[in-house]
Amino acid sequence: MAVVLYFDHSQGQTTGNTVVVAEKIAALTESQLVPLKAEKSYPEDYQTLLQVTKAEATNQARPEIIPLALDWSKANTLFLGYPIWWGRFPRAVATFLENTDLSGKTIYPFCTHEGSRLGQSVTELQQLCPQSTIQTGLPVRGSKVQQSDQAIKNWLAQMTVN
Repeated sequence: MAVVLYFDHSQGQTTGNTVVVAEKIAALTESQLVPLKAEKSYPEDYQTLLQVTKAEATNQARPEIIPLALDWSKANTLFLGYPIWWGRFPRAVATFLENTDLSGKTIYPFCTHEGSRLGQSVTELQQLCPQSTIQTGLPVRGSKVQQSDQAIKNWLAQMTVN
């Protein structure tokens, strides 16, 4: 079973860029779509969001996340989506990775960004999931998510998903 797990700061209040890409991947792969949410909502105001996320990155914060009702033993493939903040994935994603045993899973990272592509996220993913197989990631410029269908299809065509 494949799962598309994504983190998006909009927390369902609006449709964020990462949600759009996650939905496209889930539809194309017929995978279960699962949102990863922080206990505390992030600010909608972009400048305030930047301040909060910079402080989290600087302090190596691990925000509390809402527990997921998912049997990870049945999932062997994980599409993991997130925005790139300060060259990394959000600290809530780090919380999830540190608290979930993904040993033996194949992880396909994808991100939305505005210029930093995957940043340091794949390196950090490899460090936090040393017993997982990390595959080539897909960076999608946030301002181009609506036009990302072909890039997603090309990325998916390069893999075998179970």
